[in-house]
Parts: sequence; C-alpha cells; structure tokens
Amino acid sequence: MGKVFAYVSTFSCGLVAYSTYAGCDPMALGLIKKKEKILPYFVIDKLSFVPGLPGLFIATIIGGALSTLSSNINSCVAMMWKDICLKFDFFRNSADGYATIINKIL
Repeated sequence: MGKVFAYVSTFSCGLVAYSTYAGCDPMALGLIKKKEKILPYFVIDKLSFVPGLPGLFIATIIGGALSTLSSNINSCVAMMWKDICLKFDFFRNSADGYATIINKIL
C-alpha cells in the first residue's frame, strides 16, 4: 500500500508540473538546463511566497538521498562482516563491543 502511495504522489507531482508548464517550456526558455530540474524549479517558482519552503523541500530531498546511501553502506558492511570477517576465528570469537568497533571501521 505504501508503494502505491509513493507512485501516486510521484505521478501526481509530475502531472501538476506538466499541466503548469504546458504552454511555456522552462527548458526552452533557458530557465533550467536539465529536464530533471523541473520539479525543484516548480517548487521555487510557485511556492516561493512561503518563506523557507523551497529550502525545506531541497533539504528533504537531500536528506532522503543521504538516508538511502547510509542504508546501502550499512548493508554492505554487514555483508562484509558476515561473509569475510566471520570466516576467521579471531573475529568469530570476539566480543560484541569489538565487533561493533570493527563494523564502524569498515
């Protein structure tokens, strides 16, 4: 159900941006350089009357990207610990605190 909500909100944002700029293309006017920048431009263009909202929008996007990156790195480290380090007796017999420190170093 959450995936459906994410898809519907993504497609709705795209549809609203498309309907807003249907008559005038910001890329053709030179306001944006890449077509991927249409949604940030839309937020800055239409919602800039609320102080701080465009910055909050950009910060949310960056925060989501960094969270995803952090999750990927943590899962890679966990797999390295399980697949590589635990094959050695030195790591297998170590205390939990030592294992945590090694995971943080990896």
